[in-house]
Amino acid sequence: MFSFTPIDGKKNRSEYKIYLKTNRANSAEVIRVASNEANPEEHYEYNGNHYRSITFELANYNPFRFSGKVSIGDGAGNFVESESWTYEVGQPVNVEFDVTSFRGTDNKSADPFGTEFKVYIDAPMLEIDEERRGAYTGDIFYYDEKAGCFVLVVKADRDDNRIGTDEVAIKDVRNPNVTLNPDEPDADQQGEHKVLAFKTKSIVSAGEITLSAEADVVAFEQQSFTIDNEPITGRIQYSEDGISYANVPAGAFVTFEVEGGSPRIGSMTIGENGQYTLRLRKEYRYDWERTRIWVHYRSEGGKIYHADVVSLSDLFRNPDLKAVQEQ
Repeated sequence: MFSFTPIDGKKNRSEYKIYLKTNRANSAEVIRVASNEANPEEHYEYNGNHYRSITFELANYNPFRFSGKVSIGDGAGNFVESESWTYEVGQPVNVEFDVTSFRGTDNKSADPFGTEFKVYIDAPMLEIDEERRGAYTGDIFYYDEKAGCFVLVVKADRDDNRIGTDEVAIKDVRNPNVTLNPDEPDADQQGEHKVLAFKTKSIVSAGEITLSAEADVVAFEQQSFTIDNEPITGRIQYSEDGISYANVPAGAFVTFEVEGGSPRIGSMTIGENGQYTLRLRKEYRYDWERTRIWVHYRSEGGKIYHADVVSLSDLFRNPDLKAVQEQ
């Protein structure tokens, strides 16, 4: 409410500027300006004529976009954009996205800064790679136990957020077909492309990685990545004497279980020429380096053939298996 008293006898036009700010991210509303009734309450001194009301339909720009990607280390220090990962634990992973401005069709720059907000990275298969954390200190990049996800804090002041790569794919270039504001410069987007360092924390890392923002503060389009695990593949053979080996036949039933006989932490599919495909199960706890595995093949004649696997990491490096008949 803005209260004022017109000056008696003055018919000149007066202009008033009222400064407000949005209180929600989605602020598309109809704004109505109208005068009150003539002297509706005793404490109002206004006894003049009614003013006509006027309405404004306020719209929002499209939501901001993360333009995110997920890349995994190739073992040689390079990162490859991929959503298909092996079963190795501790693999370096980069989650990248933009927190920057863009230029609307009205040729004006829109940016998400001005109020502090949080970007959420929901990635249950990852943990922060502390050795590669870089300039993302613990107060702005951390795991939030209550929210159950990782958080990047975006400060209100744009200059306080210039952490990341030196360049970002420019989102704020002017539209040459729009000339409403030709003198407005392009925005400085340096340091607004974020590269957050993670590593895999579990053997089975399949699942969803989701990027989202604090919705009641700023509107971003949520972005998700579906991560799959590449199965372990190799060849499995069997022998009765440990000397002469034959391929396990296609479709044979082979168990893959923790030493001692339980649980079965993976399922093996046997193809032609003894070629197998192994997919590990995520509902069990086991160790990449120390869990020993028993592999059993039962032939149609009822004979059982057994192979020991020292560890999953050893099987990953040496996937061919040789099973010998149990005595």
